Amino acid sequence: MKKVLFLLAIFIIVIGNLYAQQTESLDGNGWKLLNRYRDGMTMRMVLVQGIIAGAEAMNRERAREIYPGSDYNKLSLMMDEFYSEDKNLSIPTQYALYVIFLKIKNHPKNEIDEAIKKFRKGFQPQFLEIDKEKAKK
Repeated sequence: MKKVLFLLAIFIIVIGNLYAQQTESLDGNGWKLLNRYRDGMTMRMVLVQGIIAGAEAMNRERAREIYPGSDYNKLSLMMDEFYSEDKNLSIPTQYALYVIFLKIKNHPKNEIDEAIKKFRKGFQPQFLEIDKEKAKK
Protein backbone atom coordinates (compact mmCIF):
# COMPACT_ATOMS: atom_id res chain seq x y z
CA MET A 1 0.00 0.00 0.00
CA LYS A 2 2.86 2.35 0.83
CA LYS A 3 4.41 1.71 -2.59
CA VAL A 4 1.14 2.60 -4.31
CA LEU A 5 0.84 5.86 -2.34
CA PHE A 6 4.48 6.67 -3.04
CA LEU A 7 4.03 6.09 -6.78
CA LEU A 8 0.83 8.13 -6.76
CA ALA A 9 2.63 11.01 -5.02
CA ILE A 10 5.46 10.88 -7.60
CA PHE A 11 2.90 10.84 -10.41
CA ILE A 12 1.13 13.91 -9.00
CA ILE A 13 4.43 15.79 -8.60
CA VAL A 14 5.51 15.00 -12.17
CA ILE A 15 2.14 16.02 -13.64
CA GLY A 16 2.16 19.21 -11.57
CA ASN A 17 5.62 20.13 -12.83
CA LEU A 18 4.65 19.45 -16.43
CA TYR A 19 1.55 21.62 -16.04
CA ALA A 20 3.56 24.45 -14.49
CA GLN A 21 6.04 24.36 -17.38
CA GLN A 22 3.24 24.49 -19.95
CA THR A 23 1.55 27.51 -18.35
CA GLU A 24 4.71 29.63 -18.20
CA SER A 25 5.56 31.95 -21.07
CA LEU A 26 8.16 30.64 -23.44
CA ASP A 27 11.18 32.92 -23.68
CA GLY A 28 14.33 32.94 -25.81
CA ASN A 29 15.84 29.98 -23.97
CA GLY A 30 12.76 27.91 -24.74
CA TRP A 31 12.73 29.24 -28.31
CA LYS A 32 16.21 27.84 -28.91
CA LEU A 33 14.98 24.37 -27.92
CA LEU A 34 12.26 24.38 -30.59
CA ASN A 35 13.97 22.99 -33.65
CA ARG A 36 12.05 19.85 -34.57
CA TYR A 37 9.91 19.53 -37.69
CA ARG A 38 6.23 18.71 -37.75
CA ASP A 39 4.12 18.59 -40.90
CA GLY A 40 6.82 20.42 -42.88
CA MET A 41 7.15 23.25 -40.36
CA THR A 42 9.63 23.80 -37.57
CA MET A 43 8.18 23.99 -34.10
CA ARG A 44 9.34 27.62 -34.09
CA MET A 45 7.12 28.36 -37.07
CA VAL A 46 4.24 26.54 -35.39
CA LEU A 47 4.71 28.68 -32.26
CA VAL A 48 4.69 31.92 -34.29
CA GLN A 49 1.56 30.77 -36.08
CA GLY A 50 -0.04 29.88 -32.73
CA ILE A 51 0.71 33.27 -31.19
CA ILE A 52 -0.86 35.05 -34.15
CA ALA A 53 -3.87 32.71 -34.27
CA GLY A 54 -4.41 33.10 -30.53
CA ALA A 55 -4.31 36.88 -30.79
CA GLU A 56 -6.80 36.77 -33.68
CA ALA A 57 -9.13 34.57 -31.66
CA MET A 58 -9.15 37.17 -28.88
CA ASN A 59 -9.61 40.26 -31.06
CA ARG A 60 -9.18 39.79 -34.81
CA GLU A 61 -9.09 43.48 -35.76
CA ARG A 62 -6.52 44.45 -33.12
CA ALA A 63 -4.41 41.36 -33.81
CA ARG A 64 -4.19 42.23 -37.50
CA GLU A 65 -3.00 45.72 -36.58
CA ILE A 66 -0.22 44.19 -34.50
CA TYR A 67 0.57 41.07 -36.56
CA PRO A 68 -0.24 41.87 -40.21
CA GLY A 69 1.94 39.22 -41.88
CA SER A 70 1.89 35.47 -42.03
CA ASP A 71 5.23 34.33 -43.54
CA TYR A 72 5.97 32.09 -40.60
CA ASN A 73 9.37 31.00 -41.93
CA LYS A 74 10.56 34.61 -42.30
CA LEU A 75 9.15 35.54 -38.89
CA SER A 76 10.85 32.59 -37.17
CA LEU A 77 14.18 33.53 -38.80
CA MET A 78 13.76 37.08 -37.52
CA MET A 79 13.00 35.68 -34.07
CA ASP A 80 16.22 33.63 -34.29
CA GLU A 81 18.11 36.84 -35.00
CA PHE A 82 16.36 38.66 -32.14
CA TYR A 83 17.21 35.91 -29.67
CA SER A 84 20.83 35.72 -30.87
CA GLU A 85 21.45 38.65 -28.52
CA ASP A 86 21.75 37.15 -25.04
CA LYS A 87 20.11 40.18 -23.39
CA ASN A 88 16.87 39.30 -25.22
CA LEU A 89 16.63 35.70 -23.98
CA SER A 90 14.42 36.66 -21.02
CA ILE A 91 11.78 38.27 -23.26
CA PRO A 92 8.69 36.07 -23.79
CA THR A 93 8.12 35.00 -27.38
CA GLN A 94 4.86 36.91 -27.83
CA TYR A 95 6.65 40.17 -26.94
CA ALA A 96 9.64 39.31 -29.13
CA LEU A 97 7.22 38.76 -32.01
CA TYR A 98 5.68 42.16 -31.28
CA VAL A 99 9.16 43.73 -31.59
CA ILE A 100 9.67 41.90 -34.89
CA PHE A 101 6.48 43.45 -36.26
CA LEU A 102 7.56 46.90 -35.07
CA LYS A 103 10.67 46.37 -37.20
CA ILE A 104 8.67 45.11 -40.18
CA LYS A 105 6.38 48.14 -39.97
CA ASN A 106 9.46 50.43 -39.93
CA HIS A 107 8.79 51.99 -36.53
CA PRO A 108 11.53 54.38 -35.37
CA LYS A 109 14.60 52.67 -33.92
CA ASN A 110 14.25 54.53 -30.61
CA GLU A 111 10.67 53.22 -30.23
CA ILE A 112 11.82 49.66 -30.90
CA ASP A 113 14.76 50.00 -28.50
CA GLU A 114 12.45 51.38 -25.80
CA ALA A 115 10.04 48.44 -26.23
CA ILE A 116 12.93 45.96 -25.97
CA LYS A 117 14.25 47.73 -22.86
CA LYS A 118 10.82 47.52 -21.18
CA PHE A 119 10.35 43.86 -22.11
CA ARG A 120 13.78 43.01 -20.67
CA LYS A 121 12.61 44.50 -17.36
CA GLY A 122 9.45 42.37 -17.37
CA PHE A 123 6.92 44.86 -18.76
CA GLN A 124 3.73 43.09 -19.89
CA PRO A 125 1.56 45.20 -22.19
CA GLN A 126 -2.08 44.54 -22.83
CA PHE A 127 -1.85 44.40 -26.62
CA LEU A 128 -5.37 43.27 -27.27
CA GLU A 129 -7.35 45.45 -24.91
CA ILE A 130 -10.24 47.00 -26.75
CA ASP A 131 -9.90 50.76 -26.74
CA LYS A 132 -12.75 52.12 -24.61
CA GLU A 133 -13.36 54.92 -27.09
CA LYS A 134 -13.77 52.47 -29.98
CA ALA A 135 -15.96 50.17 -27.90
CA LYS A 136 -18.44 52.97 -27.24
CA LYS A 137 -18.89 53.69 -30.96
